[in-house]
Amino acid sequence: MRSIIIFLFLFYDLSSYSQENDTIIFWSESELLKWADFNAEEDSLSFPLSHGGYANAITVVGIEVVEMNLDCYRLQGTFYKNASWTTTNRNTVLVHEQGHFDLMELVARNLRKKLLKKKEQCQEFSFYDEIGIAYDMYDSLSTFYDKSTKHGIYDMPQNIWNEKIQSGLDSLKDYTGDIVICYCE
Repeated sequence: MRSIIIFLFLFYDLSSYSQENDTIIFWSESELLKWADFNAEEDSLSFPLSHGGYANAITVVGIEVVEMNLDCYRLQGTFYKNASWTTTNRNTVLVHEQGHFDLMELVARNLRKKLLKKKEQCQEFSFYDEIGIAYDMYDSLSTFYDKSTKHGIYDMPQNIWNEKIQSGLDSLKDYTGDIVICYCE
């Protein structure tokens, strides 16, 4: 039940934008994580937890910035299969790890909404700076999520978080990963 989260920021051009290599999963409402998606070798001793013990699952998620052309990008919530690992097959832990992935998508949707508003108002922005702010938000949310659910051990707080995350995703359904964001011309 103990898990830890790591996140990555990657900047890709369109030629590397593909799930063909089967090492990443772009967030999708219809595709939930499975334990078979956690392909990295276990390294639990490198991840001691503040309340004692060691992690038994690591979920690595991030936002990929896919360059569509010179000034347009798409932001994708992403799970990295070859960096994520587990030593358990407990469904409650998998639900908790899915929560981390869903939180990343929630942060990505908030970021898409923010950047679209800036574009509409023709405000200048830097993808790098805005993504840095988004990761800070994700880090705070993820830490609070882990503490309040004790890494998925506590059922009631986990269920409350699942509902809150889903509610947030539903409220931002207009800002899915299909949106292309361009700098103001």
